[in-house]
Amino acid sequence: MAIIGKFYYCSCCRKIISSLQELYFIESNSFKGFCSEKCIESFYQPIIDFLESKEKMLRDKMGLSVEPCLKLLDDVQYIENRLDGLPEEMWKIKNDLNEVLYALIFHEIDKDFGKMFFIVICNFYNKEPSFIHLATVTTSMELAQEFRVGDIVENTHEGTDVREQEENNLGGTEDKLMNKEFISLLEHKKANILADIIEKRSSEDIPFEDFYKYDSCMKESIESPDEIYSFKDDDGDLIYNYIKAFEDETKSYFYFTLCIVLADDENENENENENENGSFNIAPILSFPSIDGVFCKYFKKGTLVAGKIKN
Repeated sequence: MAIIGKFYYCSCCRKIISSLQELYFIESNSFKGFCSEKCIESFYQPIIDFLESKEKMLRDKMGLSVEPCLKLLDDVQYIENRLDGLPEEMWKIKNDLNEVLYALIFHEIDKDFGKMFFIVICNFYNKEPSFIHLATVTTSMELAQEFRVGDIVENTHEGTDVREQEENNLGGTEDKLMNKEFISLLEHKKANILADIIEKRSSEDIPFEDFYKYDSCMKESIESPDEIYSFKDDDGDLIYNYIKAFEDETKSYFYFTLCIVLADDENENENENENENGSFNIAPILSFPSIDGVFCKYFKKGTLVAGKIKN
Protein backbone atom coordinates (compact mmCIF):
# COMPACT_ATOMS: atom_id res chain seq x y z
CA MET A 1 0.00 0.00 0.00
CA ALA A 2 1.33 3.46 -0.91
CA ILE A 3 2.31 5.66 2.02
CA ILE A 4 -0.02 8.40 0.76
CA GLY A 5 -2.80 8.75 -1.78
CA LYS A 6 -4.13 11.85 -3.47
CA PHE A 7 -4.38 14.87 -1.21
CA TYR A 8 -4.82 18.64 -1.48
CA TYR A 9 -4.28 21.59 0.82
CA CYS A 10 -5.82 24.94 1.64
CA SER A 11 -3.92 27.89 0.10
CA CYS A 12 -4.37 29.83 3.33
CA CYS A 13 -4.02 27.57 6.39
CA ARG A 14 -2.37 24.63 4.51
CA LYS A 15 -4.86 22.19 6.02
CA ILE A 16 -4.66 18.83 4.21
CA ILE A 17 -7.82 18.00 2.25
CA SER A 18 -8.56 14.47 1.04
CA SER A 19 -11.04 15.39 -1.72
CA LEU A 20 -10.79 18.08 -4.39
CA GLN A 21 -14.54 18.63 -4.09
CA GLU A 22 -14.02 19.92 -0.53
CA LEU A 23 -12.03 22.93 -1.73
CA TYR A 24 -13.59 26.30 -2.49
CA PHE A 25 -12.43 28.30 -5.52
CA ILE A 26 -13.19 31.96 -6.24
CA GLU A 27 -11.14 32.52 -9.41
CA SER A 28 -11.41 30.90 -12.83
CA ASN A 29 -8.20 29.25 -14.10
CA SER A 30 -6.62 29.38 -10.64
CA PHE A 31 -5.20 26.63 -8.46
CA LYS A 32 -5.80 28.58 -5.25
CA GLY A 33 -8.32 26.51 -3.28
CA PHE A 34 -9.54 27.02 0.29
CA CYS A 35 -10.98 24.82 3.01
CA SER A 36 -13.47 27.39 4.32
CA GLU A 37 -14.94 30.84 3.79
CA LYS A 38 -12.93 31.99 6.80
CA CYS A 39 -9.70 31.06 5.02
CA ILE A 40 -10.83 32.84 1.86
CA GLU A 41 -11.44 36.02 3.85
CA SER A 42 -8.12 35.72 5.71
CA PHE A 43 -6.16 35.12 2.51
CA TYR A 44 -7.60 38.15 0.70
CA GLN A 45 -7.86 40.50 3.70
CA PRO A 46 -4.66 42.40 2.76
CA ILE A 47 -6.16 43.18 -0.67
CA ILE A 48 -9.41 44.33 0.95
CA ASP A 49 -7.47 46.57 3.36
CA PHE A 50 -5.40 48.00 0.52
CA LEU A 51 -8.41 48.84 -1.65
CA GLU A 52 -10.34 50.33 1.25
CA SER A 53 -7.37 52.54 2.16
CA LYS A 54 -7.09 53.72 -1.46
CA GLU A 55 -10.79 54.60 -1.53
CA LYS A 56 -10.52 56.46 1.79
CA MET A 57 -7.56 58.44 0.48
CA LEU A 58 -9.49 59.44 -2.65
CA ARG A 59 -12.61 60.38 -0.69
CA ASP A 60 -10.58 62.50 1.75
CA LYS A 61 -8.88 64.24 -1.14
CA MET A 62 -12.21 64.95 -2.90
CA GLY A 63 -14.14 65.89 0.24
CA LEU A 64 -16.44 62.85 -0.04
CA SER A 65 -15.68 61.12 3.27
CA VAL A 66 -19.25 61.42 4.59
CA GLU A 67 -21.20 61.11 1.34
CA PRO A 68 -24.86 60.49 2.37
CA CYS A 69 -25.47 57.72 -0.20
CA LEU A 70 -22.89 55.49 1.55
CA LYS A 71 -25.59 54.45 4.02
CA LEU A 72 -27.03 52.28 1.23
CA LEU A 73 -24.11 49.86 1.75
CA ASP A 74 -25.44 49.01 5.22
CA ASP A 75 -28.18 47.02 3.48
CA VAL A 76 -26.73 43.68 2.31
CA GLN A 77 -29.84 43.07 0.21
CA TYR A 78 -29.15 46.27 -1.72
CA ILE A 79 -25.73 44.93 -2.77
CA GLU A 80 -27.05 41.48 -3.65
CA ASN A 81 -29.88 42.92 -5.75
CA ARG A 82 -27.48 45.06 -7.76
CA LEU A 83 -25.16 42.13 -8.43
CA ASP A 84 -28.08 40.11 -9.79
CA GLY A 85 -28.31 42.64 -12.63
CA LEU A 86 -25.91 43.67 -15.38
CA PRO A 87 -23.36 46.46 -14.93
CA GLU A 88 -23.27 49.29 -17.43
CA GLU A 89 -19.47 49.07 -17.35
CA MET A 90 -17.01 46.25 -16.66
CA TRP A 91 -13.26 46.86 -16.41
CA LYS A 92 -10.60 44.14 -16.35
CA ILE A 93 -7.69 45.03 -14.06
CA LYS A 94 -4.66 42.86 -14.79
CA ASN A 95 -1.13 43.13 -13.41
CA ASP A 96 2.16 41.88 -14.87
CA LEU A 97 1.68 38.50 -13.16
CA ASN A 98 -1.65 38.04 -14.97
CA GLU A 99 -3.60 38.33 -11.72
CA VAL A 100 -7.05 39.69 -12.57
CA LEU A 101 -9.72 41.67 -10.74
CA TYR A 102 -12.87 43.17 -12.25
CA ALA A 103 -14.42 46.57 -11.55
CA LEU A 104 -18.18 46.59 -12.15
CA ILE A 105 -19.85 50.00 -12.42
CA PHE A 106 -23.64 50.23 -12.21
CA HIS A 107 -25.35 53.49 -13.24
CA GLU A 108 -28.36 54.29 -11.07
CA ILE A 109 -30.91 57.00 -10.35
CA ASP A 110 -31.98 56.94 -6.71
CA LYS A 111 -35.11 58.74 -5.46
CA ASP A 112 -33.14 60.26 -2.55
CA PHE A 113 -29.68 60.81 -4.01
CA GLY A 114 -30.29 61.23 -7.73
CA LYS A 115 -27.79 59.97 -10.29
CA MET A 116 -25.12 57.78 -8.72
CA PHE A 117 -22.73 54.89 -9.32
CA PHE A 118 -22.64 51.56 -7.48
CA ILE A 119 -19.11 50.12 -7.85
CA VAL A 120 -17.72 46.68 -6.99
CA ILE A 121 -14.20 45.26 -7.31
CA CYS A 122 -14.35 41.47 -7.33
CA ASN A 123 -13.14 38.11 -8.61
CA PHE A 124 -15.10 35.98 -11.07
CA TYR A 125 -15.81 32.25 -11.00
CA ASN A 126 -18.20 30.43 -13.34
CA LYS A 127 -19.18 33.75 -14.93
CA GLU A 128 -20.38 35.22 -11.62
CA PRO A 129 -18.89 37.66 -9.11
CA SER A 130 -17.46 35.29 -6.52
CA PHE A 131 -15.65 37.38 -3.92
CA ILE A 132 -16.07 41.10 -3.33
CA HIS A 133 -12.95 43.02 -2.33
CA LEU A 134 -14.60 46.44 -2.31
CA ALA A 135 -18.14 47.79 -2.69
CA THR A 136 -18.93 51.48 -2.73
CA VAL A 137 -21.46 53.97 -4.00
CA THR A 138 -21.03 57.59 -5.02
CA THR A 139 -22.77 60.48 -6.73
CA SER A 140 -19.39 61.84 -7.83
CA MET A 141 -18.44 61.36 -11.46
CA GLU A 142 -14.87 62.26 -10.50
CA LEU A 143 -14.63 59.42 -7.98
CA ALA A 144 -16.30 56.95 -10.35
CA GLN A 145 -13.70 57.83 -12.98
CA GLU A 146 -10.93 56.59 -10.65
CA PHE A 147 -12.33 53.06 -10.98
CA ARG A 148 -12.15 53.07 -14.77
CA VAL A 149 -8.74 51.43 -14.98
CA GLY A 150 -7.40 48.53 -17.04
CA ASP A 151 -9.26 47.35 -20.12
CA ILE A 152 -12.97 47.83 -20.62
CA VAL A 153 -14.93 44.69 -21.48
CA GLU A 154 -16.98 45.77 -24.48
CA ASN A 155 -20.72 45.08 -24.64
CA THR A 156 -21.00 44.73 -28.41
CA HIS A 157 -24.74 44.26 -28.72
CA GLU A 158 -27.57 45.52 -26.57
CA GLY A 159 -28.80 43.10 -23.92
CA THR A 160 -25.66 40.92 -23.91
CA ASP A 161 -24.39 40.03 -20.46
CA VAL A 162 -20.87 41.47 -20.47
CA ARG A 163 -19.86 38.95 -17.81
CA GLU A 164 -20.70 36.05 -20.13
CA GLN A 165 -19.02 37.82 -23.02
CA GLU A 166 -15.75 38.09 -21.09
CA GLU A 167 -15.80 34.42 -20.08
CA ASN A 168 -16.80 33.13 -23.52
CA ASN A 169 -14.81 35.18 -26.01
CA LEU A 170 -13.71 32.18 -28.08
CA GLY A 171 -15.09 33.10 -31.51
CA GLY A 172 -18.13 31.24 -32.75
CA THR A 173 -18.62 29.15 -29.61
CA GLU A 174 -20.48 31.61 -27.36
CA ASP A 175 -23.79 29.74 -27.28
CA LYS A 176 -22.06 26.50 -26.34
CA LEU A 177 -19.91 28.07 -23.65
CA MET A 178 -22.75 30.04 -22.04
CA ASN A 179 -24.61 26.78 -21.46
CA LYS A 180 -24.52 26.06 -17.71
CA GLU A 181 -24.33 22.31 -18.30
CA PHE A 182 -21.26 22.81 -20.45
CA ILE A 183 -19.61 24.99 -17.79
CA SER A 184 -20.24 22.19 -15.28
CA LEU A 185 -18.71 19.71 -17.73
CA LEU A 186 -15.56 21.85 -18.01
CA GLU A 187 -15.28 22.07 -14.22
CA HIS A 188 -15.66 18.27 -13.96
CA LYS A 189 -12.90 17.69 -16.51
CA LYS A 190 -10.70 20.34 -14.90
CA ALA A 191 -10.99 18.57 -11.54
CA ASN A 192 -10.06 15.21 -13.09
CA ILE A 193 -7.03 16.60 -14.91
CA LEU A 194 -5.92 18.51 -11.82
CA ALA A 195 -6.09 15.30 -9.78
CA ASP A 196 -3.97 13.57 -12.44
CA ILE A 197 -1.41 16.39 -12.32
CA ILE A 198 -1.16 16.21 -8.54
CA GLU A 199 -0.67 12.44 -8.65
CA LYS A 200 1.97 12.39 -11.40
CA ARG A 201 4.03 15.54 -10.86
CA SER A 202 7.35 15.68 -9.03
CA SER A 203 7.89 17.79 -5.92
CA GLU A 204 10.79 19.39 -7.81
CA ASP A 205 8.51 20.66 -10.58
CA ILE A 206 7.15 24.21 -10.84
CA PRO A 207 5.00 24.82 -7.70
CA PHE A 208 1.24 25.08 -8.13
CA GLU A 209 1.22 28.51 -6.53
CA ASP A 210 3.48 29.77 -9.33
CA PHE A 211 1.34 28.48 -12.21
CA TYR A 212 -0.40 31.84 -12.64
CA LYS A 213 2.95 33.40 -13.58
CA TYR A 214 2.86 31.38 -16.81
CA ASP A 215 -0.72 32.20 -17.88
CA SER A 216 0.53 34.41 -20.70
CA CYS A 217 1.92 31.27 -22.41
CA MET A 218 -1.52 29.82 -23.08
CA LYS A 219 -2.41 31.99 -26.06
CA GLU A 220 0.88 31.26 -27.85
CA SER A 221 0.71 27.54 -27.07
CA ILE A 222 -2.68 27.35 -28.83
CA GLU A 223 -1.85 29.65 -31.74
CA SER A 224 1.61 28.22 -32.52
CA PRO A 225 2.12 24.89 -30.72
CA ASP A 226 5.19 22.71 -31.21
CA GLU A 227 3.03 19.59 -30.89
CA ILE A 228 -0.64 18.71 -30.66
CA TYR A 229 -1.90 15.41 -29.27
CA SER A 230 -5.48 14.17 -29.36
CA PHE A 231 -7.05 11.52 -27.15
CA LYS A 232 -10.39 10.52 -25.70
CA ASP A 233 -10.81 10.94 -21.97
CA ASP A 234 -12.66 8.58 -19.60
CA ASP A 235 -15.96 10.20 -20.59
CA GLY A 236 -15.33 9.52 -24.28
CA ASP A 237 -14.86 13.20 -25.16
CA LEU A 238 -12.19 14.27 -27.64
CA ILE A 239 -9.40 16.24 -25.94
CA TYR A 240 -6.65 18.18 -27.70
CA ASN A 241 -3.38 18.86 -25.89
CA TYR A 242 -1.44 21.87 -27.23
CA ILE A 243 2.24 21.78 -26.20
CA LYS A 244 4.88 24.44 -26.64
CA ALA A 245 8.45 24.77 -25.34
CA PHE A 246 9.53 28.04 -23.73
CA GLU A 247 12.69 29.45 -22.20
CA ASP A 248 13.29 32.19 -19.67
CA GLU A 249 16.47 33.46 -18.02
CA THR A 250 16.77 30.47 -15.69
CA LYS A 251 15.20 27.43 -17.33
CA SER A 252 13.46 25.74 -20.22
CA TYR A 253 9.95 24.38 -19.75
CA PHE A 254 6.93 23.00 -21.57
CA TYR A 255 3.50 24.59 -21.44
CA PHE A 256 0.42 22.38 -21.85
CA THR A 257 -3.07 23.58 -22.76
CA LEU A 258 -5.75 20.87 -22.72
CA CYS A 259 -8.92 21.70 -24.63
CA ILE A 260 -12.17 19.94 -25.36
CA VAL A 261 -13.40 19.82 -28.93
CA LEU A 262 -16.85 21.37 -29.24
CA ALA A 263 -19.10 19.02 -31.12
CA ASP A 264 -21.64 20.49 -33.53
CA ASP A 265 -25.08 20.18 -31.94
CA GLU A 266 -26.33 18.62 -35.18
CA ASN A 267 -23.28 16.46 -35.70
CA GLU A 268 -21.60 14.62 -32.86
CA ASN A 269 -19.17 12.60 -34.99
CA GLU A 270 -15.64 13.70 -34.11
CA ASN A 271 -14.57 13.59 -37.76
CA GLU A 272 -17.38 15.92 -38.68
CA ASN A 273 -16.67 18.61 -36.07
CA GLU A 274 -14.38 20.49 -38.43
CA ASN A 275 -15.26 23.92 -39.75
CA GLU A 276 -15.20 24.60 -43.47
CA ASN A 277 -11.55 25.60 -43.17
CA GLY A 278 -10.67 22.29 -41.47
CA SER A 279 -10.27 23.77 -37.98
CA PHE A 280 -12.04 22.84 -34.76
CA ASN A 281 -13.91 24.91 -32.22
CA ILE A 282 -12.28 24.25 -28.84
CA ALA A 283 -12.70 25.34 -25.24
CA PRO A 284 -9.67 25.36 -22.88
CA ILE A 285 -10.07 23.16 -19.82
CA LEU A 286 -6.78 23.65 -18.04
CA SER A 287 -3.25 24.86 -18.78
CA PHE A 288 -0.01 24.45 -16.84
CA PRO A 289 3.82 24.54 -17.13
CA SER A 290 6.33 21.80 -16.30
CA ILE A 291 10.10 21.28 -16.22
CA ASP A 292 9.83 17.57 -15.34
CA GLY A 293 10.75 15.41 -18.35
CA VAL A 294 8.99 12.27 -17.04
CA PHE A 295 5.84 14.21 -16.26
CA CYS A 296 5.90 15.89 -19.68
CA LYS A 297 6.27 12.54 -21.39
CA TYR A 298 3.22 11.25 -19.51
CA PHE A 299 1.09 14.13 -20.80
CA LYS A 300 2.26 13.62 -24.38
CA LYS A 301 -0.27 10.86 -24.77
CA GLY A 302 -2.71 9.92 -27.49
CA THR A 303 -2.20 10.53 -31.20
CA LEU A 304 0.32 13.11 -32.41
CA VAL A 305 -1.70 15.15 -34.90
CA ALA A 306 0.69 18.05 -35.46
CA GLY A 307 4.37 18.85 -34.89
CA LYS A 308 7.48 16.75 -34.53
CA ILE A 309 8.48 14.63 -31.59
CA LYS A 310 11.17 16.44 -29.62
CA ASN A 311 13.52 15.57 -26.76
